[in-house]
Amino acid sequence: MVCRRWAGAALVGALLLGGVGCTRTVDGDGQPNAEALATVHDEKQINDLVQQQNTYAANFDFAKLAETKCAKYRDATAQSGPPIPAMNEIVPPEIATAPGAGDALRGLLSQKFPTVPPDVVSAVVDSLVNQDDQAYQAAMRNLLKSLIVVKAEVQDIEIKGDQATAELTVTTTTGDKPAKREQQTVKFIKENGKWLDCNPPGSGS
Repeated sequence: MVCRRWAGAALVGALLLGGVGCTRTVDGDGQPNAEALATVHDEKQINDLVQQQNTYAANFDFAKLAETKCAKYRDATAQSGPPIPAMNEIVPPEIATAPGAGDALRGLLSQKFPTVPPDVVSAVVDSLVNQDDQAYQAAMRNLLKSLIVVKAEVQDIEIKGDQATAELTVTTTTGDKPAKREQQTVKFIKENGKWLDCNPPGSGS
């Protein structure tokens, strides 16, 4: 049987579901191939999930990111959080609170992170000068969001029942440094009819 891309009403469904490649979505009698259409639908769910993860990761929203994970890794993802160092690891409190320290720190951070907006840098400096840990945590999250951009793109998906693997190209950009790209294989499982990422936090997604 010759593989045909789409026929009749199946073409509209394929466009809406985002199917690509030569997937036999109709049988020889012109009737929809239910299995192939289900695969296209599953692939779209996984693609959409990865795009959601891109958005949540860009916002450092680990609570939302945890919702895209399978039950096994959901709590660990929610608790992972961004890698924010303690204030005294950035600068000792006796130096941060010294007269004129604010301007000096602002200059140093602006030089080190030239792509970060000045108001974001100033918020970090103010929190250090005031030794305000809550403000520091929020300011550093904004700094990291401005500094690091990670984006995953799905290249290929293989589905076997309620399990799937996807080959991703992950691009990481840090400040003004050249972007780094790497290939990652990510596992997905279907729980309660919903596809979810089932990789441990920090192991590829």
